[in-house]
Amino acid sequence: MRITTRALIRNYKSNLGISVSNLDAARTKVMSNRKFSKGFEDPTGAVRESTLYQKYQKNQDYLGMLDDVQSFQNSQEDAINQLNVQAKQLSKQYGLEAIPRFRVLRVFSALRRSDALLSGGGSLLQDTTSTRSLLYYLSVIRCAQWLNKPVMLYANGVGPVRKPINRRRVKKVVERAT
Repeated sequence: MRITTRALIRNYKSNLGISVSNLDAARTKVMSNRKFSKGFEDPTGAVRESTLYQKYQKNQDYLGMLDDVQSFQNSQEDAINQLNVQAKQLSKQYGLEAIPRFRVLRVFSALRRSDALLSGGGSLLQDTTSTRSLLYYLSVIRCAQWLNKPVMLYANGVGPVRKPINRRRVKKVVERAT
């Protein structure tokens, strides 16, 4: 069974909805069974009502946040789907091959078949995300250099590179780019 974020959110929302309806029913029950005319006449009931109301409001807030997360996730999925469609169109139009970046052997194979490496688009050479991310992009560039392929860095943001060893790595690889 595959557990996805969407399934977890759906399950959580369902459970939260049940809890909210139970709290709402309990609140109504407390409100209707009062034998006093004012809340301050029965402190126990007033405290119970206040506690239930706070829990009810908190659960309403959680439901609102879950809706926000769900809509954000949906927008992200839509954006990814659009990127996939555009990648396929560009692939057909220009005869380019899109390769999943974590398929290292396929990336290496594509570099061997290519005329050059064009590395571009954003701040790829940085260690804020992680050193692992930086090492991946540097290793792709080094691999192309090792294969004697021209390397072009186009519209690459460099930095922030916080660790001194990573600065040396970036400097060494970038200086060799053509």
